[in-house]
Amino acid sequence: MKYRARSSCLRHLCGSMVRKISCSWTLIGLVAVITALVTLIALRGAPPEHWEKSDFLRRPFFQASYHGEENDNYFSNSTEGFASNGGEDDDYWEGITEKDEEEEILEERGGEGETVEGETTKGEERNEGTEERVIKEGEETEEDQPQETKKQKVVVLWTGWRSGSTFLGELLKRVSKKTFYSYEPLHLFRVRVFDKREDDDTLLPQVVLLRDLLSCNFEAHRNLVNYQKSKVWYLRANSYLGSACKKGKKHVADSDCSSPRFVSEMCRSASVHLIKVLRLSLRWARALLEDKNLDFQILYLARDPRAVLSSRKHVGWCNTPTCKDPNITCSLLAGDLAEVPVLQREFPQRFKFLHYDEICQDMTTSLTDIMDFLGLSVQPEQTKLLQAEKTSRDKYSVFKNSLLQAQLWRSRTSFQSIVQPVQRSCKSSLKKLGLRIFQTEKEFHDLDVPALERPSVL
Repeated sequence: MKYRARSSCLRHLCGSMVRKISCSWTLIGLVAVITALVTLIALRGAPPEHWEKSDFLRRPFFQASYHGEENDNYFSNSTEGFASNGGEDDDYWEGITEKDEEEEILEERGGEGETVEGETTKGEERNEGTEERVIKEGEETEEDQPQETKKQKVVVLWTGWRSGSTFLGELLKRVSKKTFYSYEPLHLFRVRVFDKREDDDTLLPQVVLLRDLLSCNFEAHRNLVNYQKSKVWYLRANSYLGSACKKGKKHVADSDCSSPRFVSEMCRSASVHLIKVLRLSLRWARALLEDKNLDFQILYLARDPRAVLSSRKHVGWCNTPTCKDPNITCSLLAGDLAEVPVLQREFPQRFKFLHYDEICQDMTTSLTDIMDFLGLSVQPEQTKLLQAEKTSRDKYSVFKNSLLQAQLWRSRTSFQSIVQPVQRSCKSSLKKLGLRIFQTEKEFHDLDVPALERPSVL
């Protein structure tokens, strides 16, 4: 009996120990599984390759094909499908990881002190013989002052698809690290241009939207804010807003790009507000310029329509008549050019005509002229963009030798299918712009024969 009792006790003790050991191994196994899952998640988030650190427009933008104007997925938040941000830059940044974006933002904002002339912080001084800036202890900086004491420069870049707006927009944006870039606010209205009838003064919703944006009123356009917050290309182009939203995710709960109030506040806090508009005919500009509550300047950009339609032919999203039909394109251009001299005469300090082909003849001088008109000084970040010595065949690159790039389209354009039809439809506009009308294919393909014969006369 004693032996059986001891045996029973031993079995009970061993069973208890086995259960404890089993429990321990179960716990160890659970910890191992959790560790493995965490490791896998971390590895999955690692970038497959390291992107070259360069300006955001240096890589090709067009990543996906346009599925058609009536595609229901156009307004979705999906990153697949429609790839036209106003016809230019949509979906370029889809492959960039969050880590890479944050690193590039740090690089871009490393020179925060260099901004528009006249924005030198109150209480700051420059040491003689150096470029260092010193803030006197205890003195208030410009960032501490209320926004209403600072004057914001508002600029509208008004043009059409493939007219050089990507390049010029990036050049203008670089005038300040605090540039709020309203990049293609009419993008959600698809690939079309809204013209104005002479006998109709009713403002279209698109014009009302632009009017509100000129005063940073995003509260009235929650649908626009919701649309733009899901677009990587928009927050990347508008880096002043995009970086604030990134920081907000980690530090400030109210820093939310889905909040119209926050976006409006960020817009009003910027030194420069640049708006790029591609979907309105120039006839709508007068209604905005005559509004006494608005203070802004317009840069209207025109380009050789043969080059424009040649460039549009090489992008998949341009499949609407408004975009690809020479007759419609030339009619819209003629209407705009007829409006230019009137606006220049009535609003000489607020409206300026720019001819892309003329700008490319001497980009440095042209940049100085543009900045003088805006009352701003040329910044080092702008001149860097003009230092490229070679041209690029990338249709979305902004790093290019401007003079060579301006003629590159001629080497890959059909004389019969593009040049001749456009010359027939745009004959009067070509003459106004001082552009040569090519008589033969040989003459057209000879790049020693300049397309620009004389200065534009409007």
